[in-house]
Amino acid sequence: MTTNLENLGKLLAVLSTIKTPSFVRILNYTNDQGEISNHTINLGASYGNAKQKDAEFMSENSNIAAFNFGSISPTISRLAWAEMQKALLNPSQETINRSEAQTDAFITVCPNVRVHKETGRVFIYGFQVSKEILLKGVYNVVNSSDKTIAKNIIRKELKATKFKNLAFDKLNSVKVKGEELEITVG
Repeated sequence: MTTNLENLGKLLAVLSTIKTPSFVRILNYTNDQGEISNHTINLGASYGNAKQKDAEFMSENSNIAAFNFGSISPTISRLAWAEMQKALLNPSQETINRSEAQTDAFITVCPNVRVHKETGRVFIYGFQVSKEILLKGVYNVVNSSDKTIAKNIIRKELKATKFKNLAFDKLNSVKVKGEELEITVG
């Protein structure tokens, strides 16, 4: 039987060779809130291209019609749209600084693997194509305003928000390039 360290090494070796977009299936991933889920991640997808597509989408005011805001008033929905549009198309210096700080928090080992500088945690980074929740986690209840809820509805449809970091220490099983690697958590 292959040890966990050997499988992690194999996984790192395989991930480091991916140059073009490739799909990776992560099974039974357990996040920090105890949620267990399966993910399909596209490694090698361009975050810059996703941001560009989001900007194009948000620049067309007619695209707001594609959203179902439920009981949120049209006035609040349009305000949320306008604020997100402004932030995406003309980011403030604060937003730029926050984005740079987030980028600076990681060391890229290879295009699909990053290490958080402070914690030393290793992450697979890529575009989440799908997520299937197997067991719900325990999350704090958040009482958001209608405007925040509307912004969250919009965010769910944007491409750049689908880029995810999945921690190596939370992996259970990864299928990449036809090979499934079992990873023992803990």
